[in-house]
Amino acid sequence: MDLLDFLNLIRRKWASVFIIVSAVILATGAIYFVQLPHAQTILLYSVGVSDKTDSEKSFDATKLADDFAHTIAGWMRSPTFSEKISDIAKIPTDVVGTSQAKQNFLVELFYDNPESADRITAATRQVITEEIKKYNSNSKFKFFTTLHGESHILKFPNLKFATAVALIGGLLLAAMWIALQSYFSGRVNSIGEAEKLLGTPAIATFRRPSKKEIQFLKALLKKLGNHTHIAGADINIKKLATKLEATHKIISLPKESLTLVKNEGRFILIVRLDYTRTSTLRQIRALIDNKIPFAVWG
Repeated sequence: MDLLDFLNLIRRKWASVFIIVSAVILATGAIYFVQLPHAQTILLYSVGVSDKTDSEKSFDATKLADDFAHTIAGWMRSPTFSEKISDIAKIPTDVVGTSQAKQNFLVELFYDNPESADRITAATRQVITEEIKKYNSNSKFKFFTTLHGESHILKFPNLKFATAVALIGGLLLAAMWIALQSYFSGRVNSIGEAEKLLGTPAIATFRRPSKKEIQFLKALLKKLGNHTHIAGADINIKKLATKLEATHKIISLPKESLTLVKNEGRFILIVRLDYTRTSTLRQIRALIDNKIPFAVWG
């Protein structure tokens, strides 16, 4: 089955695609609306170097402060830093630290309960102060930090992104389902497959018997003569014959395969995609020596 046949198969099974995609979108929507918003706090610090030190009098304070801002950002990438803040605040917290220009560093805190912002901020300031105090005890330069900015943000999940992911995921799931179903069902999924199994090209193809197509089949039966029989493979051929107002003999395959062999005269075979089994067409081809005209109901 090539890509065009597969796309036609999906088109014919649009109802299954619609149901699967709708189910995935509804499930995603349910998960989205039961999720609580996530809170985020952003703290902007600057780093300074104390000039009251017994160390060398000449030093580049700007460079030292820049380097120490990078050091603090490195501390925050450690899981133990988040654990310390979480233990003090008694709230699970994720921490991201990034160094900024001009001796600054940024602290981003992520947690679930927006009402915990003050506790999270206080715990963060405490941990940073304690860590700097430990560092200064073993350093000839004495550093300090100043909090310059604080902001709190309430972040909701992205509805558009969730919908897009659900739509794409639903389409992929539907395509996989249809592909597996067609593979294991043993049914004819394309016109080319039916033609290959019967060893003859289809004389007509149609999605459903419209008035125009019914007229075509009537004209075809009339042209083939009164000795032409109608055979339907794995479909309700009698219902179609009623629409055709046909007085010809009706054969339902594969139940009446022996009748098909014994019949004298011509017949037209009606094959319906996604209903007719490949085994039925193989059986018909084995029973009939001559080429048979057939129409595909797709």
